[in-house]
Amino acid sequence: MCSTRNYSTLKLAASSEPTRRVRRNQQQQPHCVVVSLCSLGRLAFCMPTDRSWNSIDKEGKLHFDNIVIVHGKLYAPTRWGPRSSSALMVFDIIFQEDVNICSSDFIPGQPRYRVEKQVLLHSWPHIPLVLPWKNNNDRYISLAQDYALMELFMIHHQVTYDCDSDYEMSRSHIYSGNCIKPPKTKGFRVLKLNSTNEGGSPWEEVADLGDRILFMSNVGNKFISTNSANSAINHGERLERNCIYFAFDHSCLQSTSSGHDFRVFSLENRTIRHLDFPVCFSGARLPTRPIWFTPNPW
Repeated sequence: MCSTRNYSTLKLAASSEPTRRVRRNQQQQPHCVVVSLCSLGRLAFCMPTDRSWNSIDKEGKLHFDNIVIVHGKLYAPTRWGPRSSSALMVFDIIFQEDVNICSSDFIPGQPRYRVEKQVLLHSWPHIPLVLPWKNNNDRYISLAQDYALMELFMIHHQVTYDCDSDYEMSRSHIYSGNCIKPPKTKGFRVLKLNSTNEGGSPWEEVADLGDRILFMSNVGNKFISTNSANSAINHGERLERNCIYFAFDHSCLQSTSSGHDFRVFSLENRTIRHLDFPVCFSGARLPTRPIWFTPNPW
């Protein structure tokens, strides 16, 4: 599915480290399932030895924005229609030996999926195909996992589209990234999954990340401890705890440099400040989307 000319892979997530599954008389290793987030918001999954992808939502009614696998479950925020409503879908990837399945089309050894739950996040107001460009706010939903503590977070990213003129543009141009003026971040809300809260909301808002820092980009998100991050910095800007460092790069018809949205958001006072870069940073549009990573040459 994702290898055809109609789709390209945006992100991959694996349920476990890919290993060779041993014989029956030896210790059985957990199944490894790879999930792909494709262009146009499509999802597909397979095992490392498969020759083809299995599609989720073959009819294409859902548009998925992100994927994270936690404790063997696939979490994927999605929306219906022209951004009319948004929800978080939770999928179980199951195998024949994991559960008693009676189905004529079930292939032994091949994974299948089922929807475990669907959590409505919020409804979007009706928006016409062509809209005024002034003061148009929007929100995106993203997921982040703290692998050290095995915690799942949902981030609401609020942006604004602004223009000095009354220029109007179709909404498809906005979401394809062809902006006269690119979106700018206005703030974030961070929520943590609380699976033990029976009968109540599964999500609780987080105002303090402790000594952690959340790094966000178009490609993915990650948590890093402030202590471990600053211990590796010999010179330059030291990182602040309880902050979100974000680096979003957007296509911009006005100028290449204005497409950068590289700043720091503080959850403590909910302010945004600029992120300082070395003098050698040109400010031109990057050839690839920015991504945060921790160098470890050893």
